[in-house]
Amino acid sequence: MTTRLIPATSLETDLEPVLTRLHGHELWALLEDPEATADRAQAGLALALAEWSSANLLCALRRALVQSRTPWVPAADGAASRLVLELSLLEEGSERSGGDWCSRPELFRGLLARHGLPTAAYDAFVARLRAGERLRLAFDLSGLPGAAVGAAQQWHAVCERGWAHEIAAAYAALRLALPPRGFVEHCRARLAERPERTALQHPLLELCASPAGLGAAQLAERLFKARPDGAQEARDAALAALVALETVFDRSVLQASRRRTERSATRLCA
Repeated sequence: MTTRLIPATSLETDLEPVLTRLHGHELWALLEDPEATADRAQAGLALALAEWSSANLLCALRRALVQSRTPWVPAADGAASRLVLELSLLEEGSERSGGDWCSRPELFRGLLARHGLPTAAYDAFVARLRAGERLRLAFDLSGLPGAAVGAAQQWHAVCERGWAHEIAAAYAALRLALPPRGFVEHCRARLAERPERTALQHPLLELCASPAGLGAAQLAERLFKARPDGAQEARDAALAALVALETVFDRSVLQASRRRTERSATRLCA
């Protein structure tokens, strides 16, 4: 975990047990298994869609807090409005090596592609959205893993409800879970065994450096304090977001285990 100068919010404290499981999940090892091409592909696509979903939540949060069709008119809480703009800069102002700018999901997609994980299904999904396709149909036609699509639809339902404190809580949960700390720790363990394994280390550490998750948790706490039942509603939204993500991880690992069993059976019969 990153050393921090400010106390953890109550939301982060509530989420810590689930975050610990996610950061230590077996899924991260799938991304470097040379014998499991299909498993690596499915895990990478699931993560890419989760990254897109976190950005989708941020866009919904921006709509809820900031007037976008007039010069900036903050909501009743001007500090919250300013914070969501700062989070947007963190998420959508990533600099590529060539000097141009992109969103964090684009940066993550590029990282997967550079390390041999196919992104065609994810690219087709994004292309449909850019062409004006409705989100539900884009999900149905994407060819992305079913569990990942189901989770993305659940996260999008929070956007559609439109409650800023719930959106902020779900966004904070995903952003705390998805700097891929689990993958970084996996890479560090492999580096201890084989020092030449540096290809994935540095870009992943750069992705993990974003403080967006901490800022989002602070924003969620600020917003839910203004509502009578806000703390419980935000906690429920955040936990539901992480449970959906953990379900995606668990299913990916279960499918990989089944494929390993099938491969072993095939070798025995050969």
